Amino acid sequence: MSVTSILILFGALHGIFLGITLIISSYRNEIKANRYFGLMLVGLSAYLLEHFGVKTDFFVEHQKLMLLAYPSLFSIAPLFVIYFLMQGDNKLGRKQILLILSPAFLIYALFIPFYNANMSIENGECPFNTMADFGLNYFVYLVNPYSFPVYSLIILLGSLFYLSNQNILNKIANRIQTRSKWLLQINVILMVYFALFSIGLFFNESLAIYLPFSLYDGVFILLSFIIHFIAYKALIDPQTFSNVRLMKSLTKYESSSLNNEMAKSLLSEIKEKVENERAYLRPDYSIQQLSDELYISRHKVSQVINQELGLTFREYLNQCRVNEAVDHIKENDSGLTMSRLAIDVGFNNKVSFYRAFKRHTKSSPSEFIDSL
Repeated sequence: MSVTSILILFGALHGIFLGITLIISSYRNEIKANRYFGLMLVGLSAYLLEHFGVKTDFFVEHQKLMLLAYPSLFSIAPLFVIYFLMQGDNKLGRKQILLILSPAFLIYALFIPFYNANMSIENGECPFNTMADFGLNYFVYLVNPYSFPVYSLIILLGSLFYLSNQNILNKIANRIQTRSKWLLQINVILMVYFALFSIGLFFNESLAIYLPFSLYDGVFILLSFIIHFIAYKALIDPQTFSNVRLMKSLTKYESSSLNNEMAKSLLSEIKEKVENERAYLRPDYSIQQLSDELYISRHKVSQVINQELGLTFREYLNQCRVNEAVDHIKENDSGLTMSRLAIDVGFNNKVSFYRAFKRHTKSSPSEFIDSL
């Protein structure tokens, strides 16, 4: 087995594991968007496995399984668009989802005659030509390698156009958030991949004599690394697949009369109370208490923190508490336990302290101490 085959197999297995994990967890935590991202990963990984089968001559003896995964490629871009839209509106209805996926379902339906006829194809005979002989000329165009990436590029460009049309790209540029960057990153990565897929197909034969590997194989190796990148993002930043809804947070206060100058002034008052007066040290401190103390409506307090800091009130408090904990740790107070530290900085228990510390510093308290 070649190194290329091993890399492709490893990427496929990694993607299937991550995809299934996201799908299963989406039913537990009710983050439906992750379900469709998981399905997208499984589809990409299935195609990687299919290419692995081609490289290892698996289909010579198992022709009935040929092209089983190929139609799934036409669902990749629609699944990502559903995931993308659900970041802004978790209420996408079943009819809307089916409408977005309808082209993919049509592709699957068009492949049914091939699977039925596959049993009569003899070894060594090109299945594409055979399908044309059966009168299914559309099939020759359907399995044309360029049909999938071009189709996917059109759909992903459409999602970017939607962003631009909703004036969301400008807001993202002005308010960098983890989820904003992630959505743009994966959208651009997928578009670049589909473009390279087409380029690799076009120049594969002409450049074969100059390269130590096939450009076509290179495209599949790149897909493996994309899957590894997604897994890496999920590992270092748990918020990547958490229930944070980007577009809703960006558009939630569109109709508000609060201008930038007022928002900055209110933020200064909030920081004075929460940070300078260290209100975050009170475990039961709530947004209602803060609004009462500042004589500002609860809605405006929430709006300013969300709009100016990109955080919820609870996330803001926990960020302040974690910063306080970091200062204590750096003072090297050896007699202070993690349980005691959690209580001292405003957390109710050690579990919530560890979770917040990991989210804001990307490491556990013990890992942070070891890094000093």
